[in-house]
Amino acid sequence: MSGAARPRLTAAEIRALDEKLDAAALGHPASRLRPGQVSTNGAAVAGVDGYLFIGDGGNRWETQYAGPPPPESWKATWARVLAARQAEAEARRIQLWNLVIPEKQVVYPEARWPEGAPDGAARPLRRLAALAGADARLLYGEAALLACKAEGPACLRHDSHWTASGCLAVVRQLLSAAAPEVDVESAVFTVARTHEPVDLAAHFLDPNPPQDRLRLAAPQARAWENRHYERTGQHTGSQYRLANPEAPDPRRALLFGDSYSYAEGLAGALSALFAEVTCVWSKSVVWDVVDERRADLVVWESAERFLVSLPQS
Repeated sequence: MSGAARPRLTAAEIRALDEKLDAAALGHPASRLRPGQVSTNGAAVAGVDGYLFIGDGGNRWETQYAGPPPPESWKATWARVLAARQAEAEARRIQLWNLVIPEKQVVYPEARWPEGAPDGAARPLRRLAALAGADARLLYGEAALLACKAEGPACLRHDSHWTASGCLAVVRQLLSAAAPEVDVESAVFTVARTHEPVDLAAHFLDPNPPQDRLRLAAPQARAWENRHYERTGQHTGSQYRLANPEAPDPRRALLFGDSYSYAEGLAGALSALFAEVTCVWSKSVVWDVVDERRADLVVWESAERFLVSLPQS
């Protein structure tokens, strides 16, 4: 699709293309890995039906999933952070929502542990949800991705991220809470189809053959970006802004998050709906940016495995 206008598709058309690409992934060498095989660095593990999962690499995700609960100090700090965020948002008369994206083991436990998954009740998300009341505005994408899975692929087989359909399912969940007046169901979304190596297969295969995949993308080119990664080699601190004068909602949305927001479709999907979307790669909410962009809606997003790391704000 390079050099050509990117297509705009309905949710049903996106799901059909995701299904086609998912079937094609079964022919990739990564789908022939032995179930239970762990990469040399421990960062990835093979499941059944060609699914690869994040293992016990830098974030010790599978230890988090089945291991002891985080300490009381962790819970107390998170409680203060969540309360402080809502206080800051209320002072500015804006909405702030905290969105956590489940890891693939949560969505496809049967592919990781065909003989039965660990309980997982002590993992950080469960502890965080237990202490956060409705006022914290904490959303978890598990139900949305499981519903998506019942109709088509919700996560990529050989990559740690969601499919375009999975992304759209979580967008529906987010906006049903944060902006129910936005008509997501009748919207069409810009998509980008790429042919590239994917992240989890890279831990097993050298060379890692490229695969076709689909992402939700912005309808317009980036209006501005700071090119922080190109200058520093660090993702944290990267920013870009999307402007869509044809969006149905004139409000300004601001995302603080990780790869799910920045590169894996969340910002692009919101840009189909809101006139301005600014995306910042950050573990914290940066209130100076909120004020600078005069945001109407702020979304803090995090992959589930990163919750063990406490943000500053």
